[in-house]
Amino acid sequence: MISRELLNGRLNNVEGLLDKIAAVTAREDEGRRLQLVQLRRALAGELAIFTEMAEAYFSGTPDHAVYCDKLSRMRTSSAIHRSSWPAVMIDDGKSDFRNSAKPMREANREFIRWMLRALAEH
Repeated sequence: MISRELLNGRLNNVEGLLDKIAAVTAREDEGRRLQLVQLRRALAGELAIFTEMAEAYFSGTPDHAVYCDKLSRMRTSSAIHRSSWPAVMIDDGKSDFRNSAKPMREANREFIRWMLRALAEH
């Protein structure tokens, strides 16, 4: 059985990585591309662990369908943004890059808000 505390800790890890990614993309230095790639990889790994745990946690509950929907929205918006803006291209259109990131960031925030509420209720 996955505990709420353990899942909440993993959610904090995901949120922390998302915050770091947002901070890196706002920078102008050369090292940000490499750091962005590293952070995206770290996020993918953390999300893999988190989603496996969250799937087990919500499986068989009334919140399972909502969890799947929120996760799907977050993943879809991330995939669209990342396919349009690989790390090597972020300097090619800074305002376009940032505009492309807005729906992704909103989907991320919505997922995290929902997760925090759902975990508080379970």
